[in-house]
Amino acid sequence: MTNTRRPYTGNRDAPAKSVTPAVRRFQDYMRFYGFAASGGLNVRVMRTAPEWAKKLPPTDPRVRKYLSVHATGRAFDPKKNSPKELASWFDLMVDFADELHLEELHDYSYKAPAADRAYGRGYRCSRGGGPTKGVRIYTATNNAGSIGGRWLHVEIAPGTTPAQIDAGFKTMISALAAALAPRI
Repeated sequence: MTNTRRPYTGNRDAPAKSVTPAVRRFQDYMRFYGFAASGGLNVRVMRTAPEWAKKLPPTDPRVRKYLSVHATGRAFDPKKNSPKELASWFDLMVDFADELHLEELHDYSYKAPAADRAYGRGYRCSRGGGPTKGVRIYTATNNAGSIGGRWLHVEIAPGTTPAQIDAGFKTMISALAAALAPRI
């Protein structure tokens, strides 16, 4: 179980023609655990991009730095209607961020105890480790643009292989089984 600080890639890759094989494998695992898969490849600007950038086509070179990681084929959005389950999976995946090759993870349905609504929270590998584990709690003015959404946003590191995703899930599930064994 590791969560170390690593560089964040973001959208440096050129727009892709499909999701990566590692994302496909990750999607398979999430479907196995009851998630609906959505939000794979989508060549678009980020929801938080400036308004002028949203008005231009995503192929315009002026909006390149505002492209969503979905455009690179390294992101997808597994859906589940239960905020409690989304929160549990978010916490688990943050704990195993290195093994799963996660660069970024959002839980849009998260409601902070003092918040008036669910503004969400997000993990980023460049903030990883430490007491917060790289997680930022979103607010009304600082959020990822999908307030209250019933899905996670998952970004995988470039170059990740399906075998590495298999190994990450195996490690994570083995650790869960070991932690639950004394209770069974």
